[in-house]
Formats: sequence, C-alpha cells, structure tokens
Amino acid sequence: MRAIWRSGIGLALACLTVGVAWGETQTHTYTAPGTYDACVTATDQYGLSTTTCVPVSVRGNSAPVVELVADPATGLAPLAVTFTATLSDPDGDTVTTTWDYGD
Repeated sequence: MRAIWRSGIGLALACLTVGVAWGETQTHTYTAPGTYDACVTATDQYGLSTTTCVPVSVRGNSAPVVELVADPATGLAPLAVTFTATLSDPDGDTVTTTWDYGD
C-alpha cells in the first residue's frame, strides 16, 4: 500500500508495505494564517485509492490588549497624574510599552 499525504503547503510521501490495517502519524507546520485542507490518499498495489481530507484553520497572531486609567483624569495645572496600564496578550507573547503623554 502507498500513502500520500497532501496539505495546503508541502507534500510528504511514505511508501509502505503493510497488512490490512495500519496507522500513520504525520506532523506539518503551517506558517501562514488561513484555512487549509489536509488530505491523505491511500493506494493499494492494484491502483485502487481513496482520499479523505480534514479542514485545518490557522489563525494569525492577535494584538495585545491594553487598558489605561488616569488618576486624576481632570484638574488644575500643574496636574500630577498617575497612569496605570494593564496589559495582556492572548497569544502569551512578551509585550513592551511606549508612552506618549500628549504634551
């Protein structure tokens, strides 16, 4: 039996001589966001084949989330304001900050 794995990007070929039933595991890394059809085609020595596919959805990196609070937010000059930023990143990436006070 010959098995051909096909994905949206790349192709791997594995030639195997096996019995009636078997399993195989393949790993593929998608490098770009998108929806892909990952397919496997199995062909026996008589040329009979079957193909099955599974959709794979790859999302891109998400932007960090930031909340900003100013205390106090209003008052007479000169006004000392304490800014508190709460940061998170849905992907667990390291987040850096750059501040601009608008003056």
